[in-house]
Amino acid sequence: MRHVPAAQADQARKHARRRPLRVLLVRGDRAGARREGRRRGPRRRDLALLSLSREQSAVLDAARAWADADPRVRALVLKGSFGRGCGDKGSDLDLVVVSEPGRREELWAERRAIAERLGRPLGLFRDVAIWQPPNLAIALYDGPLKVDLFFEDGEVEPSEWLREGFEVLLDKDEVGPRLRARLDDLRPRVLDELHDDLAELDSHAWDFALWLDRKLELGEVWLVCLALPLYVELIVLPAWNALAGEGRRGAVGLSERVEPALLERLERALPRGSAPDELRGSLRALVELYAETRPRLVERLGQPLTDELMDQVRRRIA
Repeated sequence: MRHVPAAQADQARKHARRRPLRVLLVRGDRAGARREGRRRGPRRRDLALLSLSREQSAVLDAARAWADADPRVRALVLKGSFGRGCGDKGSDLDLVVVSEPGRREELWAERRAIAERLGRPLGLFRDVAIWQPPNLAIALYDGPLKVDLFFEDGEVEPSEWLREGFEVLLDKDEVGPRLRARLDDLRPRVLDELHDDLAELDSHAWDFALWLDRKLELGEVWLVCLALPLYVELIVLPAWNALAGEGRRGAVGLSERVEPALLERLERALPRGSAPDELRGSLRALVELYAETRPRLVERLGQPLTDELMDQVRRRIA
């Protein structure tokens, strides 16, 4: 049963073009968060949901059949754009394979064979991005169709992304209801997943700036050229998103949260080439964007910061 807010369900219904995936459980706008995805009765209605390509449908059917037959699999959950009710024929499939407790590593070791059970993979690799869990394999099928395979042990780890919607494709042990209960109790993050509090973000910001400055001194211009956008992704954007109350968002929908003037400054601050003077000017401009945000973050989050490290680093890169 799908777990999505009512407004997204109505939007999905308007745009459905191909055969429906499953059914949708809708909550009224005034239904409390604790009843979302669980209430039965007059608020429940079935809707044609999403457009699936033939290739997407084939992978989902194969995944359900494999998960149902494998006793090591406890549940299979669809998240991402299809879980939220807004996927289309160009969307990835994000599948969470929930193992029986203690059996995830067995399944993870067989990820290639599992990918082959879902179709004919043209490519397969392990994702090691810092914002992704360690047990994530990405398979590419004919189309190309990208399928993210997340392997979790015993339960699905709750996250704010899952609050936006998911579908339980197979559930042998009430994994879905327990996930919904844990989502009800999940406290929203004020910062991104990389930083637990403002002090961590601030320390990271000045350490990163110091590292970039040192690499410039050593003449590592290409390293710095490639790392400056990463400073934006890991430092500047989390700060801006936290101010907007959307700490986890990254760059998605950034123009909806950040003033155009700031985005113009960000565009000008990014390096246009690999000349050392260009890179140093970019570093100073990006650091300034973060430094200007810092007092507002302190006020909004109520987490005080000291200025000693900031002052030393800013003097160094000036």
